[in-house]
Amino acid sequence: MENKIIASLYITKNSTLLVVLEKKEYFYKLIYIKKISKPINLNEQIITQNSNVAIKEIKEILQQFSISHIFVTLGTDYYISTNIPGSVIDRNNFLKLVDLSIKQHYSDKNVADFRIKSIPLHLENQMELVFIISKEIILAIDNIGKILEHQIYDINPAPISAINSYMYNYIDAMPERTMLVQLINNIFEFIIITNKKVIGIEYCADENDISEAIETKIGQIIDDYSIDISSIYFYGDKLNKQNYLKCWQSTMLYDIATNRLNALRLINCDLDKRDKEYCMRMFHIYNSCIGAALPNQLNISVF
Repeated sequence: MENKIIASLYITKNSTLLVVLEKKEYFYKLIYIKKISKPINLNEQIITQNSNVAIKEIKEILQQFSISHIFVTLGTDYYISTNIPGSVIDRNNFLKLVDLSIKQHYSDKNVADFRIKSIPLHLENQMELVFIISKEIILAIDNIGKILEHQIYDINPAPISAINSYMYNYIDAMPERTMLVQLINNIFEFIIITNKKVIGIEYCADENDISEAIETKIGQIIDDYSIDISSIYFYGDKLNKQNYLKCWQSTMLYDIATNRLNALRLINCDLDKRDKEYCMRMFHIYNSCIGAALPNQLNISVF
């Protein structure tokens, strides 16, 4: 089997992360990792200086490798998420419901202006978790691919890539009932997983008291979903030491095992000492970046 070199970009309004992985026959090896010096803004009609600097930096890095695929993951700034009844099997009816969700955010647009991705939520009432990405964002990414002289292989919202990272890296140690909690700029995102199946995604506002906000939301999820959570994995670019301590404190009331979500747990690393030390400190911010390049663990529908 021929080894493949895969690049993955995680793009938010505030930062851009890049990893390069080598796909071996039985495992993945990390051969490059970096937070790009400037962010890329995908909402720009004309590429600004900051985005140009970032794209040029990425291109120079990728020229060092024989890249076969490039994956892109989008932060919460670049998609809408909603739940749609999964019992609506007919494609037209499904898209009509998606269109109603779009109209709540963009009154002048319709479903034809967006790419839709969905995954099933394994609940009794059969729901689909739907991600809505503007085709203008897709076009902006495709144009970046042209500058990089590579076609973009796939584009995913952050939760899909983060779930993929978790299911790959923790396949040997996956508890029955867990939550993945991402700390991002102004919200906290809670992904609820039971028996290796996603059952829900919830959000709460980033308030001054992180411990209280997370503790309250955990209690609400336990009540709403009628489950006992056995473990929580925290991740995201806002998860510094101080905030991780607050997160750990927020779980004490419920006696839940707490850890950082390790994007590199089952990934081999072929890096120098400095980069390995960086990975030890920062692996929790790379889950959505790493996860996009790993084998898909989810049943994703695309419209």
